[in-house]
Amino acid sequence: MSAPLSHQHPHKDKDAPHLKPPHRFRCAVFPAAGAPLELVDVEYRPPAKGTVTIKVDACFLSQNDAIGALGLRAGHDHFPVSPGQCVVGRVVEAGSGAREGGQATASGMVASIIGKLNLGGGASSSSSGEGDTNGEGHPELLHHKFKAGDHVVASVTHQGLGEYCTAHGTSTVAVVEGMPLLEQAVVAVFGGRVLAVWERFKWDLERKSEEELSRLREACPAHAAAGKGCPGVVVVWGSGGHASLAYHVLRAEAPAHEHIVVVSPSRKHSHLDYGVPEGDFLQVGECNLDDALRKLGGVKLCVCVDQPESGSGFRDLLDATCPGAEVSLVSIKGHGHLEVPVGNLLGRSLVIRGVPALTAQTMHRALRLCHKHDLHRHVSVRKFPFERDAVRACYDETLKPTDSFGANCVVFEAEGQTPVPI
Repeated sequence: MSAPLSHQHPHKDKDAPHLKPPHRFRCAVFPAAGAPLELVDVEYRPPAKGTVTIKVDACFLSQNDAIGALGLRAGHDHFPVSPGQCVVGRVVEAGSGAREGGQATASGMVASIIGKLNLGGGASSSSSGEGDTNGEGHPELLHHKFKAGDHVVASVTHQGLGEYCTAHGTSTVAVVEGMPLLEQAVVAVFGGRVLAVWERFKWDLERKSEEELSRLREACPAHAAAGKGCPGVVVVWGSGGHASLAYHVLRAEAPAHEHIVVVSPSRKHSHLDYGVPEGDFLQVGECNLDDALRKLGGVKLCVCVDQPESGSGFRDLLDATCPGAEVSLVSIKGHGHLEVPVGNLLGRSLVIRGVPALTAQTMHRALRLCHKHDLHRHVSVRKFPFERDAVRACYDETLKPTDSFGANCVVFEAEGQTPVPI
């Protein structure tokens, strides 16, 4: 049995250093669409209301950063722009009302509902932290005011790759004692996104009446072939470390009877590399994917940690989807194209969705699962120093095919350090 979860509570972190805001600091930016990263000096600005400024120890990059690099982010097509999806560091300043999880008010509940409906606009959608019925709630860890020196993990959509960055309080959480710092950051943010997809799927399912569910099951040939009591299967589409982590996050959170499988478009690794039972692992090209998934009752939820591409076998997966199934894209490439045949969309009422807004409540839940099930064992990290050529190399590695088992991050306290082998 694992030890109780212990966050580094801001009011009890006696070892927190005294941090002073700088006048200027260095930041890695794309100066124009498609241009390589450059290091520039930028002016420090105090945090706005509800946000915190963080002195960054490490920043993780993602394939989603390619969207900003190419000027494709809706409403954020101006340059220069900085990449970065997740940061670890210390709070330097906290803006007015900056609380972990957002304000504990009725408006927080409304924001939580908006996030579940996927109507929110990103990290600003917050969860109140209330209504956590899994018996592991820690309400005292939500809604406390951030203070200078707090050690935190933050989910950011851009501008993370600098010596300092700004994050919203609703997507920033205190780090956990007793777990590797960089690995828990990956679980909190990437694992949290997968968990947010699962929570949204469950919430949508609960809104359907039994009559509606019965109609969907009767209309599903895969359900009919697999047996009337078969509920269908949840699929993690992708390869490498992110696919492994996504599987184990879902396996830790979902009921024991829920069938979850990894479908890998890569043949580079076996089920042993993923820590997945052989029966829960399917490789494109090694089996008749459509037939194999139909025998499992059809796909009711597909969580894509890699963006599916033409020729990858994804169409076979779509052919085995159930009516009303959901496909959620956790990772989206810049100029990548998701090919979904119109017949699948119309014939199965298929829903294609992005990841819901990530909130502090979901990040806390991901960290609790990590602590309870040692999920950080499924995470490896490749570190690069904050130097121009190394930052460019980190970004290039991130854009390569995602069958690697290492997450890529830039470490700011390791000037001159060579990348750590995966």
